[in-house]
Amino acid sequence: MLRILADWRTWVDEGWCLPFASTSAGSQMKEMFYQGKLGAYLDSSGGLRNTIKAMDEAGLELGVMPFPTYDANKPLAEIGGGQIVAIAAGNSEEEIAAAWEYLQFIMTDEQVANNSIGSGYLPVTKSVGTYSKMTEFWAENPHYKVAYDQLETAVCQENPYVTFLQDYTQACWDAVSLLIQDQSITPEEAVEQIRTTTEHMFQ
Repeated sequence: MLRILADWRTWVDEGWCLPFASTSAGSQMKEMFYQGKLGAYLDSSGGLRNTIKAMDEAGLELGVMPFPTYDANKPLAEIGGGQIVAIAAGNSEEEIAAAWEYLQFIMTDEQVANNSIGSGYLPVTKSVGTYSKMTEFWAENPHYKVAYDQLETAVCQENPYVTFLQDYTQACWDAVSLLIQDQSITPEEAVEQIRTTTEHMFQ
């Protein structure tokens, strides 16, 4: 944590990394990127289709790379996304059967490939990795395969699951706001603030 926060603050102090906008970081970042005012940013692959379209319209060349890590020999990427669940309680046998049929339908290679191609989101089944429609699309659009190729070393963002994840995340955001935006504390103080404000979560 200290290394990440110290490097981030150094990059901001050196002037080549911008402090994030507190309430509209995502939209401001992308707008600057599409205008050629920002050289790189981190984003979900789920927005790749729109990013490619915007860059094409701006006449700018887009490059996509794996999630950066400190150790090139131990690449690591975080994955996550939406889930779909069928709940049996309170539903008839017919409704449960219909839900199961729908789940089977949307998990077919055809539907998984269509969703990935139409959005940029990772395809979610192993079999789609050799499905011809998907492999042909990747061959013609290599940007879309970068995230998929990281799956071998990826970890799920909910693993391990903890009930206080959002509270812990908020504590990190609070410290980072003071460190990166306000610049009123040091990286060491930011780590200590996170440690102090979340200590009760690990009792």
